[in-house]
Amino acid sequence: MSDGATAVPTPARTAERRVAASPLLFCWLLAAAVTTLPHALAALLPPPGRAFVGTFHWIDDFHNYLSFVQQAENGRFLFENKLLLEDHAPALVNLEWWAVGRLSWLLGGRPFLAYRVFALPALAGLLWAADRALRRLGVPASHRLASLLLVATGGGLGGMLFVLTPATVQQCVDLSIGLFPFLQALANPHWLFATWILLEALLAFGETGRGALWRSVLLGNLVGLSRPYDFVLLVAVQSLAIAATAPAREWPRRALPLLGLLPVVAYDYWVFYVGTTFATWTRTSYYMPPAREFVPALGPALALALPGLRASSAGGDRFLRVQLGAWILVVLSLIVVRPTSFTQQFTVGVGVPALVLAARFLARVTRPALMLGVVLLFTSTAVVALRIVLRSEPHWHVPRERLAAALALRPFCRSGEVVMAPADIGLYVMGRTACRAYLSHAWAPGFARRSADVAAFYSGAAPPERAAMLEALGVSYVVLPGDPGPVPEAWLGSASAFRQLARVGTPPGVISVYGRHSRDVRAAPRPGRGLRTPAPPAGPAPGERVRLAP
Repeated sequence: MSDGATAVPTPARTAERRVAASPLLFCWLLAAAVTTLPHALAALLPPPGRAFVGTFHWIDDFHNYLSFVQQAENGRFLFENKLLLEDHAPALVNLEWWAVGRLSWLLGGRPFLAYRVFALPALAGLLWAADRALRRLGVPASHRLASLLLVATGGGLGGMLFVLTPATVQQCVDLSIGLFPFLQALANPHWLFATWILLEALLAFGETGRGALWRSVLLGNLVGLSRPYDFVLLVAVQSLAIAATAPAREWPRRALPLLGLLPVVAYDYWVFYVGTTFATWTRTSYYMPPAREFVPALGPALALALPGLRASSAGGDRFLRVQLGAWILVVLSLIVVRPTSFTQQFTVGVGVPALVLAARFLARVTRPALMLGVVLLFTSTAVVALRIVLRSEPHWHVPRERLAAALALRPFCRSGEVVMAPADIGLYVMGRTACRAYLSHAWAPGFARRSADVAAFYSGAAPPERAAMLEALGVSYVVLPGDPGPVPEAWLGSASAFRQLARVGTPPGVISVYGRHSRDVRAAPRPGRGLRTPAPPAGPAPGERVRLAP
């Protein structure tokens, strides 16, 4: 056989590959099953008169994600900001939301189902990247199963604090923020995908083989065009790692791949700081828990991660160790200093480097069976999170007719049209139709003024005042309680231009949907369309305690 010949895989070599893949496959199947089952049960077995809105956590934010997914579903690549009522040019590129939107289109317009399907390869990708990181750090094959289980299911002490103390969900940070992969997979695939590609990019930036430069640049740009917060982390972590491992004279050469990210740096700066369409995102004040509340959430993993940073006789990739340590250091510094109003966003995924380094340490000092026992101690938050979502709560099982009212607008809505509705229905409208809602997410510009307008419309205003308000605000559709008839005279007067498009629900929960009769009504709504597809619920407000089953 010549030197260039390709060796035929032997049965022994094939079996070795299967054994190597089996821990990864097992962990993925386990994590995928336990994080998908609650969604299936919530959607298929809602309480009578209720419908699952599609997710359990940060429901208003998830609807905002869906406002872009819906645009991609309709064929857009450049997105507009549906929280703004004024017409504006689309400006945002987000490759994740575009991919989920196209998947939703393939699934017949089911965005929540698309996000759950999307979560499965994202979870597999994150575990695969973590597995490669573990091997590069010198974790032996005997400890791979326990190490991957730690990454897939590990957390802090938030679950125990929630059960044993009066602490709220918001105070139990590893139950409310996506620090660890399990909560990401269970509650927010957007976090999961972002953490995966950030880890992939860091792995690529640490490689030196053929194609490593192109992989690192492509992955870095993918991070920047999916979740810019992680893009900032990527640049900061890579810069710190280079500074810590190379002499100063080599810094320019080692930092050369970062130059390939400059176009996305310029684009993100233009979108979020120079332009006006999305500039509100960088001025939004996200709830940030006090630094002390991160101690029980991250403390256990960090206690094992710190010795995992040390060099050992087993060797391993030093640069990767420094990268993971720099990731943790940057996030901890931000938790303490809090330089921006959106500092919380940088904490997402920080549990991954902590758990990977903790696994490296445990693999050095314990036998596989003992390490599995330690892993069980880290699963309390995952168990409590599952316990919470396996029961019905009004946050995610909402009155069926309120979701149906929004879904009834899907065949009628066109881009740029505005719907007058209560805030919860407005959220569903924003995420599931082409319309904008006058009142929806609390971070919309002028939310307080809009709330006052909606309260006045539905409570004290006379019919002429209501009709004038809809005209002044440019409203194309209005959602009204009950069945005011084909023309809503009692609400808008006999001369109203609005005509009934749909009536959903049963007494006493009937809701009617009206549109201007001059509109080109192209299709009759199909009552209940989309109710089988989960849509977003309003999750626990900051400080609100979710009750557990007795």
